[in-house]
Amino acid sequence: MVGQTDDDSRASWHEERQSAWLYRVLADVEERPTLSDLFTTLAGEADAQASLWATKLTGNGTPLPTFTPSLRARVVAMLARRFGVKPIRQVLAGMKVRGMSAYNATHPGGHMMPSTVEEIGQSHRRAGTGNLRAAVFGANDGLISNASLIMGFAGATSNDHIVLLSGVSR
Repeated sequence: MVGQTDDDSRASWHEERQSAWLYRVLADVEERPTLSDLFTTLAGEADAQASLWATKLTGNGTPLPTFTPSLRARVVAMLARRFGVKPIRQVLAGMKVRGMSAYNATHPGGHMMPSTVEEIGQSHRRAGTGNLRAAVFGANDGLISNASLIMGFAGATSNDHIVLLSGVSR
């Protein structure tokens, strides 16, 4: 919120209002009560964010415009009403709609799909996961940084000793 103009704040307010509107459409379309409740909860969260933006705008003396969902959001809502949520989940994921992982099949290891807002992404927050990935990326970053340094010295000087020293000292 710091350093944002009223236009940025108005755009953020609109996006949150649009998210809440779309989540309510998805909640109405979804037949499974747990997923419908998930979308209703997400709509409430988006409304809360929109209220924060509205307070900022009205506090600056900027009037709130009338909310109208974008053409894209209206088309996606129409598709959801026509086909259901699951068949268009890739479209919704492209719009950054949260909760789409609830439509994926469970993994063979028994990975449970989220049914509440708190459960979204929870399996990715366990201690010890991702350490190997972080180590590989860290080593890769180190190799690239060192190679870049050596190539920089090689381009800057023709003295082989300086190039060798730059690689060893890194």
